Amino acid sequence: MIGDIFHLTYYQNTGMAFGLMPGFSAVIAVFSAAAIGFLIYLSRRWQIEKQLSKSISIGLGLLIGGACGNLIDR
Repeated sequence: MIGDIFHLTYYQNTGMAFGLMPGFSAVIAVFSAAAIGFLIYLSRRWQIEKQLSKSISIGLGLLIGGACGNLIDR
């Protein structure tokens, strides 16, 4: 604590953003893994059909990377 201005408190969020669904981290992890699998399936399917533009590839890559990072943090 620095005076009456700055104070740090350790808090561990066991749910989603803003403390929603506390204690359901295993369920959230399963849904995250399912979402990652679906996004990979979708990108492979679009790639086979030659309908995947460069910007969509970058966007899907960013989504998959963010979801993987959140899953690792869980």
